[in-house]
Amino acid sequence: MALNPLVVAYEKDGVTHYKMKTYDITVKAHQSTGIVPVTTYWIGEEDVTSAVLKLRLSPQSPTTYVDDYEAWQSMVFTKEQQAIQALYEFASMAPTFKKPLAKKLWPVLFALLLLAPIILVALLTR
Repeated sequence: MALNPLVVAYEKDGVTHYKMKTYDITVKAHQSTGIVPVTTYWIGEEDVTSAVLKLRLSPQSPTTYVDDYEAWQSMVFTKEQQAIQALYEFASMAPTFKKPLAKKLWPVLFALLLLAPIILVALLTR
C-alpha cells in the first residue's frame, strides 16, 4: 500500500497498524478571486495541502485503516473553522464592539447611512 506522507505505519504484536504522523498542522485561509475562501495546510514551512486532500478524498475511507484518523480529522476541522472565522473577521466591515448595545446599533446606523442618499433625494424632489 502506498502511504500518504501524513500516515505512518507501525507494528504491534506482529500486525501492521497505521496512525497519523503529526497533529501539528497549521491551517491558513485566504481569499482568492472567488467568494469561497481557500484553505491551505502546513507542517512548519512545508505545504501538505495535497496530502490532506488525497487522504480525505481517497476511495478507501481512512477510518478503516488509520487508528486515530477521526481525532485528527476533528482537530483539522476545528482549525479550519478558526482560520475561516479569522479571515471573515479580518475582511468584515463591521467594527468589533465590546458593548452589546453597540453591536445592536451598528446595523441600524449602517443601514441609515446607506439609505441617506435615497431619503435626501426623496425629500428634495417634493
